[in-house]
Amino acid sequence: MRTYFPIELRCVSFCALHGRATPLAAATGRYRAPFAYAARMREIRRQVTDSRRRRRLPGGFRLTALPLAFATALALAACGSSSSSSTTATTSTETTVSAAAPESTAASSSSSETQSSSSAETASTATSAATVTPAEAAVATPGCRHVPRPAPSSEEVPPPTLQLNPALHYTVRLDTNCGQIVIALAAKEAPKIAASFAYLVKRGYYNDLTFHRIVPGFVIQGGDPKGNGTGGPSWEVVEPPPAGLRYTKGVVAMAKGATAPAGTSSSQFFIVTGSDVNLPDEYALVGHVVGSEKAVEAIAKVPTEAPEGGGEASFPRAAVVIEKATLTAQ
Repeated sequence: MRTYFPIELRCVSFCALHGRATPLAAATGRYRAPFAYAARMREIRRQVTDSRRRRRLPGGFRLTALPLAFATALALAACGSSSSSSTTATTSTETTVSAAAPESTAASSSSSETQSSSSAETASTATSAATVTPAEAAVATPGCRHVPRPAPSSEEVPPPTLQLNPALHYTVRLDTNCGQIVIALAAKEAPKIAASFAYLVKRGYYNDLTFHRIVPGFVIQGGDPKGNGTGGPSWEVVEPPPAGLRYTKGVVAMAKGATAPAGTSSSQFFIVTGSDVNLPDEYALVGHVVGSEKAVEAIAKVPTEAPEGGGEASFPRAAVVIEKATLTAQ
């Protein structure tokens, strides 16, 4: 049992309150005032805590932990600044978009309509022009590219109103997958038929139509939107051919039904590939092929077969397409 001297008993409470050692503790060195001891322990804990809070940065720099309140204040300030910047940027962006929205919406609407129209045309083109079938791709067509065969069409156009100037020289260029064919129109000899043909060319009627009939040593025939010899506009133009016309190689004339009057024409035409085919002068004159006939000769050599419904074996086994027709006046 520990013994306290009277003076020691009297001084314990006083010394404890004032952070002083009691006389006995001062003499022996074994006792510290409670407050001084607590302060020392707090200092030790602070040093340990500070040492544990030290961090090493990637570049070898050392970051000493700041007091919690100061570090928290800095972090909050940084977050607030970042948040404020983000909010400002977002607001600015939203304002810009909002300001442009009415114009963008109108443009979008117009663009949508254009795209819808374009999509419809693309769909129509995709439907009307399927990919080249393996059977057609296997057909040897020297001088011709293999292209998709357009699907039948029933396009209608109003009757022609175009008139050609007899003082000018008119040519029609047919760009095909077998090459280019240039036709000089007979604007003087057959003004009505030449004008009707030029009218269809100007309207783009012949673009993407085919040569659907090939008879070696005789003719190649095209200009039918249905692609089988039964199509064309609902109207007809009649102009009898010049008297004594002979259908020799390179002559371009209009096809007609067997019972139709002489000189009747619609959209179907033919190019004579034989030397003299002995046709009666009943087919309206369009003009003559000028320049190179390589494309005509290449088309004439495309292999043929009978159509699905039977009949003349003149249907080309690989598509021969008029990709574009262009009218020129000089």
